[in-house]
Amino acid sequence: MIDAHVHYLRPAWADALWSPELRRGSNLWPKISLRLVMLADPDAFLHAMDARAVARAVIAPELSIAPGPQMTGGAVAALALCRAMNDATAALVARHPDRLAGLAVVNPLGGSEDLAEMKRAVLALGLRGVVVGASYRGETIASPAARPFLELAQALDVPLVIHPTADNATLVPRDFGLDLLVGEPLSLTALAVRLIAAGTLDPFPRLRVVLPHLGAGLGAWLGWLEAHAPPEGPRPAERARRFWVDTATATPAALALAIETFGSDHIIYGSDWPLSATPRPGDALSDPAAMLSRLPIGPDVRNAILAGNARKLFG
Repeated sequence: MIDAHVHYLRPAWADALWSPELRRGSNLWPKISLRLVMLADPDAFLHAMDARAVARAVIAPELSIAPGPQMTGGAVAALALCRAMNDATAALVARHPDRLAGLAVVNPLGGSEDLAEMKRAVLALGLRGVVVGASYRGETIASPAARPFLELAQALDVPLVIHPTADNATLVPRDFGLDLLVGEPLSLTALAVRLIAAGTLDPFPRLRVVLPHLGAGLGAWLGWLEAHAPPEGPRPAERARRFWVDTATATPAALALAIETFGSDHIIYGSDWPLSATPRPGDALSDPAAMLSRLPIGPDVRNAILAGNARKLFG
C-alpha cells in the first residue's frame, strides 16, 4: 500500500506560519498543537506506516497555513521557509529511499526566485511533486500571477497537490468547529470550482492536479455546476476528471461517489496522517483501505487505488 498523504512539521515552521492571531482564531490549531510532537518526529510516521502495512509514503510538511505572500516578511520569508522545508524533506527521503517520496513546497504567487526554488527541489533534490495551499488570504493559483508557476509545473512534469487551508476560515463561524469542519474543505472546494468554471487548467493539458480529502465537496457540487454552466465549452464534469483525489477522511458513500465522479484511475490512497488518519485500522466504516473491500469493485481496481495509481502519478 502507498499512502500519498503523510505530514510532518517542525515547531519552528509552525511558529513561522501560525501567527498568534491565527492560533487564537482557529479550531484547527489546537488539533495540530496536540500532535506537534508526532509531526516533528519522522520516526513516528515510519512506525505508523508499519502499523498500517504501508510500504511507501509520499510526505510533505503540514500546510493548513502555507508559505506565501501573506506571511510576516512577505515573499522573502516564504521563499526562505520553502527552501528549508524542501531541504528537510529531501534529507528524510535520502535516509529512507525505499519507504519515502517527497513533495516540494513552493509559493506559487512568487517571482523568479520561487520558480528557481521549484526547479531546484525537483531537479536537484529529486522531490516527486509540488504542494501549495488552496488559499493565501484569498489569493489562489487561479490568479494570473500563478500562471508562470503552472507553466513550470507542467514543464517539469510533476503532480501538483493543493492542500486545504485555514487562513481564510474567519469567513466561517467558529462555533461547533465550523471553521475546521467547513472552512478548510470549503477553501479547496471553492478553488476547484473556480478552476473548473474559469477553465484555468485548459492551457495546461499535461498538468496533473491532486485534490486531497476526496476533492472536499466537489463531487457533490458537480450537479449544481452542470445546471448553471453555459451551453458552450467543456462541461464541468469533464473538467473535473482532470483531478486526482485521495481517500483521506472518506466514508463508504463518499468514496463510492468519488470513484464515480473522478474515475477509479484517479483515486489514490491517502490518510492525512496524523491529523485525520483513522484511529481504527481495518474498520470498514472509517478506514478507506477496508472500505474498498466492501465496495463493488474488482481486485484490480482496489489494488490500483491502494498503490498502482500513486505509483503511476508520483513515479
